[in-house]
Amino acid sequence: NLETLPNGINFKSLDLLDLTGCSRLTSFPDISTNISELHLNETGIEEVPCWIENFTNLSVLSMWECKNLKHVSLNISKLKHLEKVDFSGCGALTEVNLHDTPSAVAMAMAMAIATDSSVTRTNLDKASPSFQEYKYTPNMIMLNFANCFNLNQEAFLETQTVLQELILPGEEVPSYFTHSGTSSSYLTIPLFPSFLSQPFVRVRVCAVLMSRSCANGVDIHVNCRFKGRSGNISESFSHPHRFWAAHNDSHLFIMDCRFPLNKDDAPSLAELDYDHVDIQLQVSNSFFQREVDEHHKYSTFKWGVRILNHHSSAESGLGDPNTLPHVTDECHETEQGE
Repeated sequence: NLETLPNGINFKSLDLLDLTGCSRLTSFPDISTNISELHLNETGIEEVPCWIENFTNLSVLSMWECKNLKHVSLNISKLKHLEKVDFSGCGALTEVNLHDTPSAVAMAMAMAIATDSSVTRTNLDKASPSFQEYKYTPNMIMLNFANCFNLNQEAFLETQTVLQELILPGEEVPSYFTHSGTSSSYLTIPLFPSFLSQPFVRVRVCAVLMSRSCANGVDIHVNCRFKGRSGNISESFSHPHRFWAAHNDSHLFIMDCRFPLNKDDAPSLAELDYDHVDIQLQVSNSFFQREVDEHHKYSTFKWGVRILNHHSSAESGLGDPNTLPHVTDECHETEQGE
């Protein structure tokens, strides 16, 4: 029967708040900026306000099955500890703004240093000032929008510069992804000179999978084989991306991967006449799920790829919110408690 909470109390020791099932609660709780986990599942909340950026310790925001939720404003560049966001089953959700405005190349390089030992200290010292600002704050987040059918997926993908792991509903690869294939086949993509001068290439990948179990986990590996006209071959492998499908339905599993192109004390790919890359996707049940239930499998899957560089709209911010009506760049004026 809970309908409201007092505002502006700011409990200093409150670490976790679970209001799951409070269906009469319609306003986002402003009860503590020190909180690290907020579980607001199955509530009547209509908006995630922009002042949530003041919750600087927040690591988990769970709001699955919030049927009245329409607007989300998350300034992920300020929520440095945010790791998991779950809006699955929020069928009324139409507007999402992640305020994803820092330099895309800087954030991508931050991703590289966070997880890739091939990015060396020498490379870092040569990096641009914008990267130096972000190199210790990769801010990688798992975003779950499963069964959010009213969200404009194309607009959302166009405006996000960096995505670590994202789940969307769907049965087909969105047209945003410029190359597509099936199952474990290779996709051959030409490499333009502008790619070869970069320290790494960023690849955004989408796999369309049908989950046969609500608890079914999946590991997705992306393999890149760079090839040159003279027969040179260089292979790179991504670390596995692990997803858990909370809904027994078809999902789009989307991730950003980066692969080193030019390493210290080695000829550049341009010098070695590399001109294309073969990309392959490998999908398997997660290790833990195999131990529990071997017969749960994923059916034959579709997948797509888009290579990101300085000229792609998703990375350069060319996606104009004025032409993408379901992605907002504004903060709805929901007052925060004094």
